[in-house]
Amino acid sequence: MAVEISKEKQLSTLYRDLSNQGATGDYQKGLKTANKILKLSANETAARHCKIVCLIQLNQFTDALKALGDDEEMKFERGYCLYRTNKIEQSLSVIRQSNDDSPRMKELLGQVLYRAENYKECMTIYRDLVSNTVDDFEHERVANLAAVQASLQFDNPSSHRDYLIPISEDNLSYEVVYNIACSLIARGDLDAANMKLDEAANLCRQSLEEDSDMTEEDIETEIAIIEVQRGYVLQLLGKHQEAMSSYNKILKGKLGDSSLNAVAANNIITLNKDQNVFDSKKRLKTLMGEELQNKLNSYQLKAMERNKLLLYLYTNQLDNCKKICEQLSTKDEISAVLKAAVLVRERKMREAVQCLKDQYDLSGSHSVGLSGSHSVGLSRSDVHGSEIGGSQLVGLTLAQLYLQQSDIENACNILSNIDGCFYKPAIVALVVHLYMSKGSHCSVSEFYQNVLIYYRDNGIDDSDVIQQASEFELKFGDSQRGIELLESLFNKDRSNSRLGARLMSAYATVDPNRAAELSREILGSSNLEVRLNADELEACNITGGGYRSGGKASPRRERVTKEQTDESQIVTSKRHKKKRKPKLPKNFDPTIPPDPERWLPRRERSYYKRRKVDKKSAASSIGKGTQGASSPMEVDSVKQNVKDESSVPSAGGARPKQSTAAKQRKKKR
Repeated sequence: MAVEISKEKQLSTLYRDLSNQGATGDYQKGLKTANKILKLSANETAARHCKIVCLIQLNQFTDALKALGDDEEMKFERGYCLYRTNKIEQSLSVIRQSNDDSPRMKELLGQVLYRAENYKECMTIYRDLVSNTVDDFEHERVANLAAVQASLQFDNPSSHRDYLIPISEDNLSYEVVYNIACSLIARGDLDAANMKLDEAANLCRQSLEEDSDMTEEDIETEIAIIEVQRGYVLQLLGKHQEAMSSYNKILKGKLGDSSLNAVAANNIITLNKDQNVFDSKKRLKTLMGEELQNKLNSYQLKAMERNKLLLYLYTNQLDNCKKICEQLSTKDEISAVLKAAVLVRERKMREAVQCLKDQYDLSGSHSVGLSGSHSVGLSRSDVHGSEIGGSQLVGLTLAQLYLQQSDIENACNILSNIDGCFYKPAIVALVVHLYMSKGSHCSVSEFYQNVLIYYRDNGIDDSDVIQQASEFELKFGDSQRGIELLESLFNKDRSNSRLGARLMSAYATVDPNRAAELSREILGSSNLEVRLNADELEACNITGGGYRSGGKASPRRERVTKEQTDESQIVTSKRHKKKRKPKLPKNFDPTIPPDPERWLPRRERSYYKRRKVDKKSAASSIGKGTQGASSPMEVDSVKQNVKDESSVPSAGGARPKQSTAAKQRKKKR
């Protein structure tokens, strides 16, 4: 009996201590106290619950799951521990089986749904919580609601108005403003998003500076996520140097966690592209952490894997490319294009074409994808893709491969059937050019008809394409069809005299009466008043072929014109061309007749005397000068001998001449 009283006193004392430790937040001592209670009495449910709460507060979620065992009562704690250990599906199953509609269970369900990327149901949960719950966590719920709203807009940017939620100015914490900026990024309003990010950074600094326990380093660490998102916006705006500065500021200062550093490093790789590959390879190590799988969403992880593959392609590491290709989804358009790129690099053109054909047939024309390198923004929201549709990307890439193989027919078939793309002027011009290179006029006419039908059904008015179609029909196809197209264009703009003249020219070969009517209509509407002056036309030198050299005016422009005008009388005097005095040589004497041989070279004149060569000076010059140089006497003698030999006609046909050196050797002998 005394033992039981002593045990009850011990339990009472331990529970009192446990209550005090819970009130002060000393969970480490509280865990020890709960273990002591469970040693005294293993059936103490309250102590067991307190132990699990202490483990959760100490972030020991695995130990908390072990302590829970098979207990089916504490479903909130089990679901939360599963959520924190990244067992999202199991946590969601436990929460749904609990049938608990309490606010805390709804909060947990909203968090789990967000991690599961089920944003629509998550939006419903947070709308209900914000509308029907009033407590100290209202600001956090509004921030989460804004994050879900941004994520939904990233998934479907065109329908962002469906997810707009009025947020009170009183709830505009820096987290809320940050998520509003993410929503603006999803809508494509980048300038407004940049302003909101600046506002979020200022609010964050102001709110944290009020806390005396926060250091400058802590404030910079909290602002780091806003700085990286600002860099992402600057990158989308084309301000690459400023974006690079934002990313490097975070990485060099070591201000972010592993996920933030991975996003900054990934975006630097996208800025480098195929340049500065060595720096990109160093950044690549940041993208290899296993913990990123639980901190980033699926889009961000896919973008990083694609950028790894692109970087491996730039560095010709095809084995690593193959490993990543095996991990990529087989139903993803971007992944299919990247796989085809690897096959092309391996010179497996047929396999690359087949890979794209399979994906093109699978995707149809309603998917959305990305092209090129993918930068990602780290936030509570996803990141918007590029403008080009997935099937468009696959189709255009497939057409490019066909053209590389000189398969114009298949390339044109692909380009002509890409939905949402084939009617654009650039594609139309390319398809027409390819068909014309084959001389397939019927195919061009049929393609133009399909394009014009699409324009008519969708209310598109592209006069340039319609005019090109009419010109083609007039030249190669149905002239009547071409005239009808020109007539439709002219009816929309009757003041276009150039178009009217072209239509008149087309009618001239088919219906001269209609051409005459158009001629009268065009000339009558223009109200031309012809006032010509022959002298002015001649002075304009229209047919003179341009300006004369030296800036001299033509004789026609120098003619005197006397015409009374409204302002003054212009009189132009005719200029007399001065005769140029002949240039005479110095010491010219007109009494002495000029030398008749003055036009001949001096040595060819009859009175020319050759200068005598001093033999002694010639002999003394032997051996002087550069190696192989000859003296002047030798050169003159050789020239004289050659001249003498060439002046003697040869008898009995051509024969080799004997050199002067050979003759001299004979004389010496």
